[in-house]
Amino acid sequence: MSQRVDEVIAAFDRRDGFRRSADRVVIETSPFDAELVIAESEGRLDFRVDVTFPSLDAVVLDETVPDVVLEGWAETLSLRAADAHKATDLTAAEYEIDWNRETVTVGITFDRPADAPPPVEAVTALVTFLEGTYLQGVIPGYAYGPPVNDMLSQARRQAGEDGIEPP
Repeated sequence: MSQRVDEVIAAFDRRDGFRRSADRVVIETSPFDAELVIAESEGRLDFRVDVTFPSLDAVVLDETVPDVVLEGWAETLSLRAADAHKATDLTAAEYEIDWNRETVTVGITFDRPADAPPPVEAVTALVTFLEGTYLQGVIPGYAYGPPVNDMLSQARRQAGEDGIEPP
């Protein structure tokens, strides 16, 4: 690991919601597994944000989600993940999705000049965007287990705090 990568990881570690774990940063602002890996290459820093979610089938209780529903859900998640960088000040980013019946991992990669400030806000926005995208894809009519049921309950409570009854 280069000195600059070590400095950037240390800068993330000093911020709330981020924790250094060896050669990477664990992002603790999400109920999902999220981490940041940084590498240096030719005067630039390469960043990769990975967020791993339970698949829809893994969080639905007491039934198996049909393949056609899972495929549509995965396609929608993929289309939305392609635009994740637009929630940040990043001009471009690449993404990839790895999924199976149990988990879905969305990886977003981008780079910056090595001397640029650590992109804490951009990383936070990416994770928040992906988390929100995942929750938007939750399909009504199923009973969900943790962490989805907890997140939906919290959203309902917060929606009611404005004095307007949620639908």
